[in-house]
Amino acid sequence: MIAGLGSSAAGVIERFHGMPYVKPLARLRELERLASEIAHLRRWVSAAGRDSAAFTVRAPGTVFVVTDQERRAAREARARQLAFFVARNGELYHRQFVRHGLADEAAAIRRAWETGGQDAAVAALPPELARQFDFVGSVEECAERLEAQAAGADLHQINVAERDPAIRRAILTRLAG
Repeated sequence: MIAGLGSSAAGVIERFHGMPYVKPLARLRELERLASEIAHLRRWVSAAGRDSAAFTVRAPGTVFVVTDQERRAAREARARQLAFFVARNGELYHRQFVRHGLADEAAAIRRAWETGGQDAAVAALPPELARQFDFVGSVEECAERLEAQAAGADLHQINVAERDPAIRRAILTRLAG
């Protein structure tokens, strides 16, 4: 069994809970709450008579391990893909951004693409938004990111750019802790 944790939707948060629906991705990353919420979810699973160990929680985003020389190109590639998803990959992803409280950002990225193409859309993508989806860094930086993401998550998506199998194995061993 796999659970997808999210920040709900504006209608639920504002109407049922009486709270403003702002910065849902930032709220989802508040690890001090995420760990306790995952633990609570696992207790619910157990109380329902299910094995909580069979319940998998996937951490959000992808961690990309790169060298310092590859860092800029990797971040740009991730930003280009994100801008494409927001602006050109159909309404599904665009609406997803809107539902997550990023309507202004999504509209700006889409407008930039329409008037100036992909490079303009990438320039319109706020850097902090790109970092919310993917993390690009050194082995040590990625290890820190994974530790911060751990907060009860069992599954992490990791991409290691290293081609040498022995070095790649050492990197993955370091990341596994």
